[in-house]
Amino acid sequence: MHRGVAWFSCRVSQRACSTFSKHDPLRILSPTAILGYGFPERSLEMAAARGPIHLIGVDAGSIDPGPFYLATRSSFTSETAVKRDLGLLLHAALVDHGCPLVVGSCGGCGTTNQLQIAADIIKQLALELGMPAFKLATVSAEIDPAEILGEFENWQSLAGCPQPSAEAVARSSVVAQMPTEPIMQALHHGADVVLCGRAYDPACFAAAALLAGIDPALSVHAGKVLECGAIACEPGSGADCLVAEFSEGSALFWCPNSDRKVTKRSVAAHTLYEKSHSSSFGVPGGVLMTSGSEFTPTEVVSLDGNTITAVELKGSEMMKRAQTVKVEGAAVEGHRAVSVTWCDVLAEAAASIRVQEAHGQSSVALYGRDGVMALEVDTDAGDVEAGVLMQVDGTDQESVAAVLAAVRSGLLHCGYPGRKCTAGNLAFPLSPSDVLWETLPGEWRGMSVAGCREPSFIAQWADIKHIALQTARQSVPEAFEAVHVSLACTGKEGAPEGLYFAQTVSTTSAEEALVKHLEFLHAAGVQDRESEVQPVPAGVASKFTLQHLAPINSERMSRWFPISMVQFAGCVVDPQLWKPCELDPIEYQLTEEDRQHERPLDLVLDELSECHLDVGLAARVHGLLGGAKVVRSKNSGITEITYDVIFEDHCSFQRAKESNMFAMSSVAAHLKIPTHQVVGTYFDSHALAIKVTVRRSCLAGDFQDKDVYGSQQHGPLLRLFSTAN
Repeated sequence: MHRGVAWFSCRVSQRACSTFSKHDPLRILSPTAILGYGFPERSLEMAAARGPIHLIGVDAGSIDPGPFYLATRSSFTSETAVKRDLGLLLHAALVDHGCPLVVGSCGGCGTTNQLQIAADIIKQLALELGMPAFKLATVSAEIDPAEILGEFENWQSLAGCPQPSAEAVARSSVVAQMPTEPIMQALHHGADVVLCGRAYDPACFAAAALLAGIDPALSVHAGKVLECGAIACEPGSGADCLVAEFSEGSALFWCPNSDRKVTKRSVAAHTLYEKSHSSSFGVPGGVLMTSGSEFTPTEVVSLDGNTITAVELKGSEMMKRAQTVKVEGAAVEGHRAVSVTWCDVLAEAAASIRVQEAHGQSSVALYGRDGVMALEVDTDAGDVEAGVLMQVDGTDQESVAAVLAAVRSGLLHCGYPGRKCTAGNLAFPLSPSDVLWETLPGEWRGMSVAGCREPSFIAQWADIKHIALQTARQSVPEAFEAVHVSLACTGKEGAPEGLYFAQTVSTTSAEEALVKHLEFLHAAGVQDRESEVQPVPAGVASKFTLQHLAPINSERMSRWFPISMVQFAGCVVDPQLWKPCELDPIEYQLTEEDRQHERPLDLVLDELSECHLDVGLAARVHGLLGGAKVVRSKNSGITEITYDVIFEDHCSFQRAKESNMFAMSSVAAHLKIPTHQVVGTYFDSHALAIKVTVRRSCLAGDFQDKDVYGSQQHGPLLRLFSTAN
């Protein structure tokens, strides 16, 4: 038994003694926002600057990239990049620290085949790296759709997700987000590596803290901060490390990379990230309430005497509710063909966009005009929009895919001076965002198209491009050397002012999609341009079908999240099937007071958050933009987009709050949407933030969607600030 596992066993036996102290903390490392996004090896080494790590947790999944990956049971990160990350983490866990490694949502979508792929990679690495004997646990989360037919209709749909037909569910890939209990079981019974199917994002971190006796609210809240790694730092990065140290009653966050720092603002702001409400969040078995949370800046000392900036978190609370889990489903809807061409004269190109109204199977985005959102660029109001074309060519398909994924991730999450859109720098119109095809026998091309409405990103394109290329080279060095990468941004480095992107979907076949797309291009006049555009196949188009809360009990927990264990001893594998529920689940005993909250979760969350309603006409406040440190948008689930405006100081926050500029009618007017689409406006004094949540005009990743992640919809709010006087 490794010392990390022994540590957990010791802690479990001493839970009632509350033996935690700041001198003997539980130390958890989050190396990166997503497994496969990479991280600096130096950061991994420096994570032990204050003592050994007791658990390495990494989230590998998300619904952010849209429905394609779940519908097709495929990964949105390349196997090359995942193997690189896992190799470093496996050695760090088993050899350097002797601690468990937990991976949540393997392959992104968390289906059983992706779980098996991750297990196969671990087996390969164990042999290649000569790992010592260890136990590998796998926890499945995929559900046979037939099992839930006739039942899902009674489940609560999340945030207005349309109720699917039984036929749509029957042809869907379906997973459930596992809570912490199955992971706790695996760790309790000696697993050194735990690979999970689809999991609640903070679960791979919170499970260890709960198992060690940490308060549930603190465990989940800290897990929420840890799940995206150094995105919770300044400057933020999705490809760097973050450490949390748990003592009795508090969690201490710090970054191993001295180029980044955790601040009160960065940790508090990340608590809001991707959430519809400012201070109440639905979690498995309850509601996390952060209105009483305290974020205290402090300094700690490393083992070699260096001072490290840190933030202490405490005061979070949990409201208990009946145990539920989120069930996700997605299905293939048709076949897609796409084309891209540069445009020198936006006015002429824009005229052809009207043609799409007569072609229901096709859609067009013109970057420089309305590529990012339906609301067109208003240059008189200071709007800007750019299109970005990423292209990778090579002879090896896997290398092309790996490098394109690494470059895309690098551009999406790159931090830079003056960055306000910290949730993501680009808007992707496709799920999947990357298109790969064979141009000639043995010659592969990968392409990704995106848009941006962040002025600072566009102005600093050359520097950001360089950083993204360096990040990709670091993440997949061998693959990077084997391909040719081309990155271009409209209006930069000699590129034309506009980028014309079109797509066509056919429910019949890929061949028909190509034919229909050519017909569309001719009708739009694109084929009459100087250089003829050739459409390329872009795989299948998909749609989310399920985003529902399902009740769960011990029997269903065992059936939906079965655990198996394999013993590795050198090159010998001794499989033994292992039944779950050997460790009792965390008890969520509901009192009569708790039962008053057995109403729909959305209603409970609304009541727990401070909501700003209309109290009159919006005031126009001078200098508001100067006080805003962050202005970002991001999906909150698949039916909502949430906007966070985070201020530099309390004076700016209070002035904005009192101005009524964020009243629901005012927000609707600026976003040019009906008032009923605005869910609410909320305030968070810890983060000095105003949160606005709105209903999406379509589900994330649908055919009409221009921003699958929802991360570039903040442009109208930037306009609102810049025109205030």
